[in-house]
Amino acid sequence: IPDYQTLNKGTFLNDVIIDFYLHYLFREKLPTQLKENVFIFSSYFFKRLSTQPKEGTTMGIVERDSKLSLAQKRHLRVQNWTKKTKLSQQQMVIFPICNSSHWFLVTAVIASNKYFLIVMDS
Repeated sequence: IPDYQTLNKGTFLNDVIIDFYLHYLFREKLPTQLKENVFIFSSYFFKRLSTQPKEGTTMGIVERDSKLSLAQKRHLRVQNWTKKTKLSQQQMVIFPICNSSHWFLVTAVIASNKYFLIVMDS
């Protein structure tokens, strides 16, 4: 019920509602023949990618490794999120992102060997 209440006027949408709606669109509205070419990340992906791991955890130890670049450390945080999917074979990859309680959607599109990003922001 707390997740549902984020739909009330004057409240912020939460991760659960955003994920539910994106997956609803994928399952119910996207034509079947396009589903194999679209991948939607969880709204938790960006949070995991951009948040410093807790001290004492395995990832917290990796974060202190001075031999790794910031990009390598961030990749290690999320490397298993797509082990069942080859992102390079997708035509569209969707990233819901919440930054400072503000939601926006980044869509990576690959069409005819051209790559571009679409950022949707209210």
